[in-house]
Amino acid sequence: MRRAAIIALLALGAAACTRPFEPAPPVVQPGPMPEGRNWQGVYASRSHGDLHIVVTDRRADAAWRTPAGIYGEFWGAIEGNEIRYMWRESRRNASGFRIPWFGRGYFVYTVQGSERPDELVGEWGLDQSEVGERWVAFKREGQAPDIEGLRVAGGADDSESSDEETGGVCMTGCDSEDDY
Repeated sequence: MRRAAIIALLALGAAACTRPFEPAPPVVQPGPMPEGRNWQGVYASRSHGDLHIVVTDRRADAAWRTPAGIYGEFWGAIEGNEIRYMWRESRRNASGFRIPWFGRGYFVYTVQGSERPDELVGEWGLDQSEVGERWVAFKREGQAPDIEGLRVAGGADDSESSDEETGGVCMTGCDSEDDY
């Protein structure tokens, strides 16, 4: 009897470990896009530098270069005032070797009034999580996105660029409306 219980527990544990990962349900629900507004453009973010977003139908492609020179990009689906995306950056570990850094995230497009720039408010997470760290960016009116220009700014092959380290970049708690 005891042996059967142990075998049953081991089988149950093995089955639990082989279940495919299921992402958590969305933390926000999409709403309508504010009238007369669109996603395409350049957005200022203290932690991530200028975020360039290009829209094709309901797809968003974006890139940024942090103040420390680290290049990142995301791609995702647009639904109303929300983008859900997957992102990646190339960073260096303590030994100086490049390591992939990636995850998921979301943005919600908001309008704060006629006196303030439009705003993206969202979060990014590591690996399969789309939450964890806040990301706020303010739209720079009249600027056209240039993803290729950001890529080239780091060198012909950004995966071999000379980013020294990950230091110097504010990754948490640094995007506030007081900064703009």
